[in-house]
Amino acid sequence: MRATGCVFGKEPFRARMREKRQLIAAAIVLAAGHASRFGSCKAVASIGGISLLARCLDAFEKGGIDKIVVVTGAWRDEVEAGVPRGWRGKNHFFTHNPRFEEGMFSSVLAGLGAIGDDWEAAFVHPVDIPLILPSTVIQLRRTFYLDERAEKWAVPVLNEKEGHPVLIPRAYEKSLRGWDGDNGLRGFLSLHQEAKIPVPVFDEGILADVDTPADIEELTGRSECRHVPGEQEIAALLIAAETPPHIVAHQQRVADAASKIGELCIRGRRST
Repeated sequence: MRATGCVFGKEPFRARMREKRQLIAAAIVLAAGHASRFGSCKAVASIGGISLLARCLDAFEKGGIDKIVVVTGAWRDEVEAGVPRGWRGKNHFFTHNPRFEEGMFSSVLAGLGAIGDDWEAAFVHPVDIPLILPSTVIQLRRTFYLDERAEKWAVPVLNEKEGHPVLIPRAYEKSLRGWDGDNGLRGFLSLHQEAKIPVPVFDEGILADVDTPADIEELTGRSECRHVPGEQEIAALLIAAETPPHIVAHQQRVADAASKIGELCIRGRRST
């Protein structure tokens, strides 16, 4: 896989100069579904005392995205009531998708129709993937802008697994509106593989989704130590640093030994 994001080393002077003007990007957060497997409104479900929707909005805001639209549907009232106090404003707003029963792609189109004209690319992100890092938003936006191809779209990748959000160009808007909806946005983008920019990120949140209440409990534990790299993030970092296999193997043995010592210490405290 071609590494398009600059993780190590110096970039060409022209690329550094291009960074002086940032990409004008918006974000579309999809929160229109029934959440039938979840049994209630997922967007307002809490992970560590913070709703899924609030976590998504926070990641985009801290990632430097000023214009954010939340697409509502089945749980319109609950979602609109679930944003942080003071969030609504000129560039933060809701749009309702009356055709939400037709599936997620109808919400993508509703979001595109609501964000206005002042944008060059748009993030599309499901509300049930709540643990993405602001650094992922920044890296996607930056890499997309620095790539000089005329046609392009970007997707975050962790250890060869693609996640969310995707970043699509405004040039796709007209074609998307004429798309028959087969497999939705995924189906459309599958016809544009040559334009794809896979962006390596160190963020397990791009793959962590919420389908059932049990997922909430699992992700709550992860959210409490989000500042500590997870196993997949560590693996990606070691690959990016071109760490020799024997060093990786040694580090794993040290980690295993430390884990066993920790377990013995815990057992010893409980027995006293």
